[in-house]
Amino acid sequence: MMTRIGDEETAMIGQKVLNSRGLTLLELLAAIVILALVLSVAVPVMLIGVRTYSGGQEKSSLHDQVQLASMMLTKELRYAKEVSIVSAAACPASGFNCIYTGSVTPKSILKKSSTGVTSNFIKDVKGKQSIQATFSYTTGNLLEIDIQGDVAASARTYKIQTKIVLLNMTAITGLASGQAIQYK
Repeated sequence: MMTRIGDEETAMIGQKVLNSRGLTLLELLAAIVILALVLSVAVPVMLIGVRTYSGGQEKSSLHDQVQLASMMLTKELRYAKEVSIVSAAACPASGFNCIYTGSVTPKSILKKSSTGVTSNFIKDVKGKQSIQATFSYTTGNLLEIDIQGDVAASARTYKIQTKIVLLNMTAITGLASGQAIQYK
């Protein structure tokens, strides 16, 4: 003999089907724990990546600024007719242009024209980098320039030493070494 399922039993089966669609508290807690573990690993890895990337950008910017200063100084001084290494205070004599390291921190390379107008020869636009130049010579028309860039916040330093043969003159005058050079 077959028994027929009554309306009450059908209603209970329907309720069980509806109740099994949601999450139990235990399943919800397990999902939250797994999510927390994934985030606890992912966030430090992401922060290390961001820190490394910003450090690389800072280093690259410093290298670019120092190399740009080297190229600009070479271009400016290579065909000078007269060159004299002087102190920044004596810069410039009448009729001379002068390139020197400014005294304001962060330091930058400044150019003072023969008309007395001072402008930034090379300067970091963000204001985090200090760039300075030292000029020296030993004999004849060979000028040696040391350009150093520093980022104080991260203790990064980059230095370029370049030698320029001054083509339109036979000898450099003035001090053997200094932070300023005048030329025309």
